[in-house]
Amino acid sequence: MKFIKFYLLIGNLLFVFPIFSQTIKGSLKDEKGNPLVLPIMVRDSSENAPISEVFYPEDDGGFQFKVTEKYQKIILSINPQNFQKFVVSIPKPKIGEIYSFQIKLSPKDFELQEVVVQTIQKVKVKSDTIQYNAAGMLNGTERKLYELLEKIPGLQVAADGTMKYMNKNVQVMQLDGDDLFENNYRVATHTMDVSLIDKVQIIQNFNSNPILSRFQNSKAIGLNLVLKKSKMKHNLDATVGLGTGEKLFYKEEANLMSIKKGFKAYGNFGFNNSSDGSNVNYNAEDYEEFDTKGNFFQEGQSTLGFNMPSMKINKTGNLNYFLMFRPLKKWSSKFSLGYLDEDVFAEENNAQKSDIMGINYFDTSKRNLFEKAYEVTNSNLITFGNWGFLKVKGSLIISKDRYDGTQVLNNFQYLTQNSLRQENNQLASLDYSMELSKKLALKWKTDFSTIHFDKNWNYLDSSKNILSQNLIGTQKINYNGLTILGKIWQIKWETSVYQQVLNRRLETQVQLKDKLTTNSTDNLQQFSGVKTKIDFKNRWLETDGTIEILQGKISTQDLSKAINPAFLYIINSTIRPNDEHTISMGANNQLKFFSINEMINSPIFMSVRSALNYEKNLDPEKSTNWNISYDYKAPIQFITGTLGFSQSLKENTFQSKLIGSDNFIHTYLFRTPQQLKSSIVTMSLNFQIPYFQCNFFGDASRIRSESINFLNEGNQRNVLSFLDNYNLMVKSGFLLPFGFENKLNWNASNYFINGDQMSSINSYENKFRLYGIVKNILTISGDYIFIKPNAIEKNSLEIFNAEIKYQISEKNKTELIFKAQNVGNVNYFVQKSISDYAQSVSSTRLLGSMYLLSLHFTI
Repeated sequence: MKFIKFYLLIGNLLFVFPIFSQTIKGSLKDEKGNPLVLPIMVRDSSENAPISEVFYPEDDGGFQFKVTEKYQKIILSINPQNFQKFVVSIPKPKIGEIYSFQIKLSPKDFELQEVVVQTIQKVKVKSDTIQYNAAGMLNGTERKLYELLEKIPGLQVAADGTMKYMNKNVQVMQLDGDDLFENNYRVATHTMDVSLIDKVQIIQNFNSNPILSRFQNSKAIGLNLVLKKSKMKHNLDATVGLGTGEKLFYKEEANLMSIKKGFKAYGNFGFNNSSDGSNVNYNAEDYEEFDTKGNFFQEGQSTLGFNMPSMKINKTGNLNYFLMFRPLKKWSSKFSLGYLDEDVFAEENNAQKSDIMGINYFDTSKRNLFEKAYEVTNSNLITFGNWGFLKVKGSLIISKDRYDGTQVLNNFQYLTQNSLRQENNQLASLDYSMELSKKLALKWKTDFSTIHFDKNWNYLDSSKNILSQNLIGTQKINYNGLTILGKIWQIKWETSVYQQVLNRRLETQVQLKDKLTTNSTDNLQQFSGVKTKIDFKNRWLETDGTIEILQGKISTQDLSKAINPAFLYIINSTIRPNDEHTISMGANNQLKFFSINEMINSPIFMSVRSALNYEKNLDPEKSTNWNISYDYKAPIQFITGTLGFSQSLKENTFQSKLIGSDNFIHTYLFRTPQQLKSSIVTMSLNFQIPYFQCNFFGDASRIRSESINFLNEGNQRNVLSFLDNYNLMVKSGFLLPFGFENKLNWNASNYFINGDQMSSINSYENKFRLYGIVKNILTISGDYIFIKPNAIEKNSLEIFNAEIKYQISEKNKTELIFKAQNVGNVNYFVQKSISDYAQSVSSTRLLGSMYLLSLHFTI
C-alpha cells in the first residue's frame, strides 16, 4: 500500500497526465438480426478527416472498446459495400463516459446481375493483430501489392512506398516474419505480385522479437505478409529514358524480384547521369533540413558530402542484391551485396581573395573538381533460433569504401592538386533474448565496428613549393547493451567504448615577398572514452526517460612535446511524463580537439590556415555547458503546435599562436578566456481543415560571446560579439486532384563585434508548385523555385521544373514520363570579415537545362 501511495504522490507532484478515454460499446447486426463483423472507423471532428482508429466487433456482433486519443468530436462511421452507410457523432465527449449504440444496417438497393456466394472470412482480430484474408478482398483486377494494401481501412500507400496506418507510419514490413526489404518499401509495394499474398497482418504493438513483445508497449505499427505455398514468381519493374539539353542524358533503372515461401530475393540496379531526372536537384520536400548554401545533390545519390551550388552528377551506377532463405524452420539467413560507382564533375567560376595583414594570399579565377568513388558492401544476417524462451541473432557487415578524387585549382599564382581516400569499414554484431519468467526477460546485444581513414593533400604552386597534409585515422567502437524487462519497470543499460587514433603530418612552404616560411609538425592525437546510456520506463505511470554519460580522455603528442592528456565528461538526462511533456537537463565539460570529421572536412584553401598553428595546450580549452529545456505540445481543434526554450553557458580558455616572418607578419600569442551564452526559442504551428493545410515553423537564437585576448607584451583586447539568427518556414496548399502548394523559407543572420555590424545575411527560398490529375491517366505538375541567398546583393537562383505522366496501360502499369528543367542565372556574392585580419570575396554562375523522356513498365 505504501508503494502505491508513493507513486501516486510522485505522479501528482511532477507530472500532468492526459486521460482521454471514453468507452464505446454496443452491437452491429443487419435487419434480420444476423451479426456483422465490419470495420468501425473513428475520426476527429469531420467525416472527411483521416482515420484515427479502427475497431472490429466480435463474431456475435458485439463490440466494446476504449478511445485512446483526444477528440473534439468523435465521428463513428461504417461504410460497407452491401449495406447502407452508417455515421454517428459524439460532440464534446466527456472523460470516462460510456456511449452505447445498437446498430442495424439496411441493405443497399441495387439489381444483381449474378449472385456469387463467398464463405471466405475477410477479417480476424486477435490481441494487437488484425488479419485480412487477401482472397476476400481481391476482385481479380489487382496485380501489384499496393493495390491490395490500399483496400485495407486506414492504410495509405504513398508513391515512394512508405505506408501509414491510422495516420501513423508503418515502421516495418515483413514477409513471413523476415525483414527482406528493410526501408526499400517501394520495391515491395510496386513490384511484388499480389497473387503471392495469402494474408495481411497489421500489428499495432509491433516488436520484431516475440519474446519482448509481451513486456514492451512500443506503439509501433508493423506489417507482415503471409505468403502462399506456390511456385516461385518473378517480377520486373524498370525505367528507361533518354534526353537532351546541355548534354546527352540517359537513365536506366530496374528492380527484379524472385519470391516463394521459404526463399526471397530481389535486386536493383541503376545507371544514369540525370540525378534521377534532375540535373540540379532542389530537395524542397525536407524544408526543415534545407541547407541555404545550396546542396543540390539528390538524397541517396551521392555519399561524398560536397556542398557546392554548381555540383552536378556526371554519372552514377549502383547494383544491389538481397537474398533471404530458411535452411531450417528456426534458422533464417540473409545475405546482401552492394556496389556503388560515382563520377562527379563540377565547374565553378570563382574569384577568391584572402588577405592577412595586407598580404594577398589568393586570387582565383576558375576551379574544376573531378571525383570518382566506388563502394562495395557485404552483409550477412543469421537468426540462429527462436525456441519460445530464447532468440539468438547475429550479423556481419563488411564494406569497402574508396574515394579517389583529384582537385585542380588554376589561378594567377598556383596550380593546386588534392587527393582523398577513405576505405575499410566493418561491423559485427550479436544479440540474444531470453525469457526468465512470465514477469521478467532480458536482452543482450554487442557490436564491434572499425573505420579507417586515409587522406592526402598536395599543393603545388608555380615556384614548385609544396604544402602537404597527410592523415591516417582509425576509429573503433565496441557496443554492449543489456535490457531488463518487467511488467512494470523496464531498464536498458548501454555502454560504448570508443577509440579514435589520428596521425597527422603538416608541411608548409610558402614564398611571399622573397621570404620562405617553413613550418613542419608531426603529431599523434588519440581519443578514448566510454559512453553510458540508461533508458528507463514505468508502464504503470506511462513515464520514460534517458540518462547519458560520456567520459573520455584525449592525448596529443608531437615531435617536441610529451603526451598531454585531457579529460571530458558530458551528462544529459530527459524525462517524458507523457506524450505532451518533455523535460531535459544536461551538463558537460569537454576539451575541443581535432576530430576525424573536422580533419576530413577541413577547408580546401590551406594557405590561410597554414599561418595559424596551435601550440601545446598549456591551458587546455575547456568548455562547461549547463542547459535545461521544456517542451509542451498542445492539441487544439485543427491546430497543433510546440513551443520550446533552451539556454546554455560555456566558458573556454585556450592558447594559440600566429606565426610568420617579421617582415610581413608579427608574432602574436593569443590567450583567450571566453564566455559563450546562447539562447534558442523554437515554435511550430500546424493548421489543417478538409482539403487545406498550412504549417509554420520558426526559431530565433542569440549567441553572446565575451572574451579577453592577451597579446604579446601584456597587451589585451576585449571583444564582445553577438550572433543573431532567425528562421521561418511556411508551407500551405490545397489537397485536391487539382491544386497548388507554396513553400517559403526565410533566414536572417546578423553578426556584431563591439557594437559594429560585421556581416548581415538575409536570404529566402520560395517554391511554388501546380499539379493536376485527369481521370487517373494524365498527371501534370510544375515547379518554380526562387532562391535569394542575400537580399542585400543582386543575386538569385531560378529553377523551372515540369513533369507530365501519361498512363499507357493500367494492366502492366506502363507510363510515359516527360521531364523538363531549366536553371537560370546563379550569381552568388558573399563577403565575410573575420575580426580585423582576414576577408574573402567569391562569386559563382551557372546555367543549365535538361529534357528527358522515360518509359516505366512492370512485368
